[in-house]
Amino acid sequence: MEDKISVCLFTYNYEKYIDECLQSILTQRTNVEFEIIITDDCSTDRTQEICNTYATKYPGRIKLVFNKKNIGDSTANWINAFRQCKGKYIALIDGDDYFTDRDKLQKQFDVMEADNNAVLCFHNVKEVYANSQLDTETNFDNRIYVSKDFMHGWFIRTSSMFFKKDAFPDVIPDWVYDYPFRFDSILPVMLNEKGHTIFIDETMSAWRKHTAGTSNIFKIDVVKNFTTIIQLYSQLNLYTQKKYDKEAKEHISALYTGILLERIKHKKIFSDFKLFMKAAIFSNKNYFIRRGISKISK
Repeated sequence: MEDKISVCLFTYNYEKYIDECLQSILTQRTNVEFEIIITDDCSTDRTQEICNTYATKYPGRIKLVFNKKNIGDSTANWINAFRQCKGKYIALIDGDDYFTDRDKLQKQFDVMEADNNAVLCFHNVKEVYANSQLDTETNFDNRIYVSKDFMHGWFIRTSSMFFKKDAFPDVIPDWVYDYPFRFDSILPVMLNEKGHTIFIDETMSAWRKHTAGTSNIFKIDVVKNFTTIIQLYSQLNLYTQKKYDKEAKEHISALYTGILLERIKHKKIFSDFKLFMKAAIFSNKNYFIRRGISKISK
């Protein structure tokens, strides 16, 4: 039977978590076939050994893609993995996260099949902290989202993404590879150029927040992080031919304001008037102040 869903699983030194992740995928209850594509970026622990054990046990379901050398770039790993997928739809998950609903894949499949214009769907995600504290993201008010919403800086967790493979661009611009670990921001915009996104108001996966996770990379230098995001959304604005110029500029304005507030917080206020002017130039009334304060306070 033809695989309808391809689950892309990305790993790097996740020996502590990969077993729970794989079990949460393999125990999914679906009416359609699905495959699991495991992409490992040269783990130095037992991750590959564990994955090999599972692949031997499930030879028709699991495909291993082990990089010969460490790429260290999730963007390249994601794109390479997508090229390996045979399914009509692609689901994503990092090896330290896991599905919490055994019907997650079937629910997302059914939602996508019922709407010809849907190119992506996502859901709430439970956050799991190192001290076992739990929290659930519920920042989404609408059922339907489009490109301009994501140009505003809306962000969705990897483990909730489920998209139509045919909506993924055949040609990826070279500039995309200049932003490692940022493809989860780029992908929704690219996909939504061919349709819209559906939000499912259920919690069906968990995102593990710990020091080994890639998300902590961006907490080290806020100014550098925000500057990179400004460059990224400037590129996305050009990619979409400035159809969402207003939303892009509002997002960029908020980021400039965030940089300004971060510098003030650390008493690095030299030339901050220039930053304020940049924020104001890109702003829409008081939008940049509200968004900037919210970004820096997180």
